[in-house]
Formats: sequence, C-alpha cells, structure tokens
Amino acid sequence: MIEIKNVTKSYRTERGREFIFRDLNLVIPDGKNIALIGRNGAGKSTLMNLIGGLDTPDKGVIRSNNSISWPVGLGGGFQGSLTARENVKFVARVHGAEGDELHKIVKFVEDFAEIGRYFDLPVKTYSSGMKSRVGFGLSLAFDFDYFLVDEAMSTGDAHFQNKAQIAFKERIHGSKIILVTHSMAQVRKMCDYVLLLRDGQVIPYENVEEGIQAYENINQTVVASDIAERQQKELSSRDTLSSMVIVRKWRKFRKKPYQFFDDSKIKVLRPLKYFFSVFQK
Repeated sequence: MIEIKNVTKSYRTERGREFIFRDLNLVIPDGKNIALIGRNGAGKSTLMNLIGGLDTPDKGVIRSNNSISWPVGLGGGFQGSLTARENVKFVARVHGAEGDELHKIVKFVEDFAEIGRYFDLPVKTYSSGMKSRVGFGLSLAFDFDYFLVDEAMSTGDAHFQNKAQIAFKERIHGSKIILVTHSMAQVRKMCDYVLLLRDGQVIPYENVEEGIQAYENINQTVVASDIAERQQKELSSRDTLSSMVIVRKWRKFRKKPYQFFDDSKIKVLRPLKYFFSVFQK
C-alpha cells in the first residue's frame, strides 16, 4: 500500500508559486497495476516523482511498506564522466549487490542496452536514446514491488520497443506497475486500476473503462472549448481587420476623395483646393 497524506506540492514560476496539489490524500491499494492519466500539466509526472522519492512535497507525507523503483528508463542520474559500466556498478553497489550478483547485473544491462563499445565510453558522449536504453536496462536489473513507468517503452526504434515490452513483462512478474501514459491502449493492456488527475485532485476508478471514459470526456470538453475560443478569436480578428480597412479607406478618401468614384458614372472636372465638382454623363 502507498499512502499519500495531506501532501501539498508547488513550484516557483515567473508568475508566482504554482500549486500542483493542495492537501492531497490518497491510498493506492496493494496488488494493483496503476494507471496515472490526465491532460498535460495535470501533475502525473510530479505525482510519480513524489511516490518514487525523486521529489519531496512542500508538506505532508508519503508512506509505503513496498520497494519502489525510480522511473523506468531514467538516465538523468548518470554521472557523465563515468562509463555506463561504471554507473551501473555504482548503482548496483548502492543497492547492496556484490560479487557474482554485481557481475550479473552489469552483464544484464550491457546485453539489454545493445550499445556496443559505447558501454565503456563516458555517458556524456551518449545520445538521449542511448541513455534511455541503459537506464531502462538498469531499472529492470533489480526486483521492486512497484515499477514506475513514465512513457519509457516509447524509447528507441521498433525493435527495441518490442524487446523492452517483452523484457518488462517477464521481469516484473510478481511486481506491479504505476504507469504514466496518454495511450489508453496501454492502460487497457497493462493496468487494472486508474487514477485520473484533474484540477489538483486524484479520482480513483476500480473499473478501468470508467476511468478511460472519464478521461476522454475531459478531452472532448476541453477540445470543444478550445474550438469555440479559436472561432471567437477568428471572428474578433476579422472584425478588427474590417475596422482597420474602413479606417484606412476613410483616411485615403479624405485626402483624394475623387479617386473613389466610378469613372464610368462620374466625371471629375478638376479638383479644387478644398472641394471638387462632379457631373453625371
């Protein structure tokens, strides 16, 4: 079980302090594969980082009697001047691995990442994809009660994505996941409990389809609102443009009024200093 009690989390921005959660209370039950879903900016990754211990709340506590991974595929914590092998050994030792177990972990990550000789080159020379490969392999090298997954299986090409999904399913046998995703297909395939984040609140759904439907209803409402707002802006822009055209034409008319009449119907005899005269044919 993971208990979140009276948690408040905010960030300082140029516009002032932005609150993600205020006095959030939540209990995540044991034995469930959890999907964290919501629109961009709802706080999904923030909640995952709080659960995984990568971030701390402004106030409140998060308690759990389970072991929880860092986000699967996370490569941001690697020391850039060290090689992947050295980084993997360091993390393994922190988790108490020694001797044959340490060697086994390093071998697993090296084989899984498939980056060849780069495994023994400094991580700072890696592309973001290579870092993610090593990070993904390192995440799967340990046994956790909960694996945190933040769109990690979209890393790499089709071959690696397929390999990652197969390895992930095999490796987490007996473990559970907390998944952040925008793919409802992944939610249906991998999860049996949904947490919907909206307006700083977390709404639990034991029925996955009900949670997905609630999420899609939010999307439809927001899309309809965006369309209406865009149409209103377009109408406003047209009105503004029409007003500007009228003003420009009026100014031009005041300077040379005789240029605005149809020569086939009105003949300009001559412009005077302040007036002009016209005659019908």
